[in-house]
This record gives sequence, structure tokens and C-alpha cells, in this order.
Amino acid sequence: MISQLGRSPHLLAVALAVSLFAGSQEVKKSASLTIKVRDVSGAVLSNAEVHLVERSSNAEKIQITDATGITMFKMNPGDYRLTVISSGFKSMLMPDLEVQPGENRKIDATLGAQECPPGKCGDLEGGPPFELESAKLGSLEIKDAPTSTGTLFHWNWRDWQELNAEQSLRKAKLMEQRREAIANAIADEIRPMMADLEIQSETELQKAALDTRVKMIDLNGNGVSEVVAQGMVGCGATGNCPFWILRKTKHGYELILEGEAQTFTIQNSSSNGFRDIVLSRHGSASSGDLTLYQFREDVYRDVGCYYYEWNALEGGKAGELKEPRITPCR
Repeated sequence: MISQLGRSPHLLAVALAVSLFAGSQEVKKSASLTIKVRDVSGAVLSNAEVHLVERSSNAEKIQITDATGITMFKMNPGDYRLTVISSGFKSMLMPDLEVQPGENRKIDATLGAQECPPGKCGDLEGGPPFELESAKLGSLEIKDAPTSTGTLFHWNWRDWQELNAEQSLRKAKLMEQRREAIANAIADEIRPMMADLEIQSETELQKAALDTRVKMIDLNGNGVSEVVAQGMVGCGATGNCPFWILRKTKHGYELILEGEAQTFTIQNSSSNGFRDIVLSRHGSASSGDLTLYQFREDVYRDVGCYYYEWNALEGGKAGELKEPRITPCR
């Protein structure tokens, strides 16, 4: 009896360790990936092979799409390589697919025909051969204004986005190692402003970085999300705050856009494989300015500045416009 009682703490410890391990394993397996495969006409492709390779272990899973062109993987969070193959069609490769803990990722894969006359079929023109759920596409409201490249500027104003307090880096569903890497990159951008912002220590700096509002958006269709970030320090009276976009690299995250904004818009148009971005600064309740950024020479560059107004005088009376009036500011 004494011998059994003496062993009980050890047995309890083993049981607790097993329970904790099982719980951690369950957390790790909380992600899913759903792929829907179509051809360029929009018709679903059944019996397409979907290959998913975990990059760290090189372990591969192969599944076949059903009659609706869909297959779903249950998986651990991490980095993967995805390939979609269907007889008679060009294969689709996503070499760097990042899946976060708890994420239910959806991918629409569009395959072009292998052999067809020029201009008749093949890959879709004007964008990547697939669309990620994270890339928000909406109706295009066209307002013509010239850019520095001589093209016309069209602002998708109905698709503007504003980050909120629930989207802070601190609350984001990310692996801790990734959260830390993003926080370090944001801290590097805030550090030169520490004196002006009265941030007196690295601890306060890290807090400011974690308070930054973020959204993970794949801007170039390669399966790895960029970090769209809005700082909560150094903001103006009208709510315009520091704004950054960070790109994942082998050594962490690097800055590819730096600006100031209250809201942002992901355009339907792309430059060098990356979605164009519009940052909006508010000047008043009915007016402000816009900056168009396009991806060039490995970073986003400012290529156009515009004023927008929602009010106009007609017959000596002020009225609200149904569409914003946009004019170049330079």
C-alpha cells in the first residue's frame, strides 16, 4: 500500500504530461486547407491531383478533387508547397504557402489548358493563376486621373479598409516566433521616433509594436502573406497614423512600403506581380488625399497623389456627391 502511494505522484506527473502533450498536438492540428480547382472558363475540375508538401519535413500528402472540384486537408500550421495537377491542363505551383494556427484557408486554383491556339485559352490574363480568399476584390468605381506613369488612376473606394483595435499584433492568431519577428520589424520602424513619442525604454517600444494593428494579406499570390500594419503612435488629430507593409524573408521581415493613412484600399490592378495600394489620409469629414503605391524595384513606390471630396457646390448650395470627386494634387 505504501509502495503504491509512493508511486502515485510519479504516475500523476506522467498522466499530466501525456494530457498536456495530447492537448498541444490538438492545437497544432487546428488548421485546414480547402482547394477548389477550375479551368479558365470557370468549370470545376474533378479528379485533379493536389500535392501538399510540408517544407520542414518534406512529408507529402496527395488528394483528389471530388465532383465539385474540391478537396480539403487537415494539417498542422506551418509552411507548405502546394501543386495542383490535372490531365490536359497546366499545373499550378505555390512554392511558399503559409498556414497559421486555427486558420481555415481557402484557395481557388484556376488551371489553363496545356495546348490551345494563341488568344483562345490558357492562363488568365492580368493576374496570378489563382485567387486567395484574403485578397478582397470588389466592384471597380472608375474615376479618371493621370498617374506619374501616364496611366489613369481608378480608386476602388468601396473596398477601403480600416484596421481596428481587435486587429492588434498582440491579438493576432500567429505562431509566437512569427509574432516576435513582426514585432521586431515594426519596432525598428518606430525606434527613430522614440524621443518624439516619449518612448523611454525597449519594453515600451515592444509594447508599441504589439499595439500596432495588422492584417495578413497575400499581395502577390505566392501563398505567403504580407503584413499590412498601422501604428498606434505618432498619429495626427484626424486619425492619420504611420502605415507599413512588411514582407517575409529568410531572416525575418523587411519593409516594402512606408506611408501615413487612416484607411487603405487594395486595388484590382497590379504592378510587377503585387497589388497596387491606395493610402487615404483624412483632412475633414468630407475630404482628404490619396496616395497610389505601385511595386517597383523590390519596394512599393509613390506614383500618384490625389485629392478627394464628397461635397460640392451646386447652385450656391453644398451637396453630398454619390461618387467622390478626384483631382491630382501634383
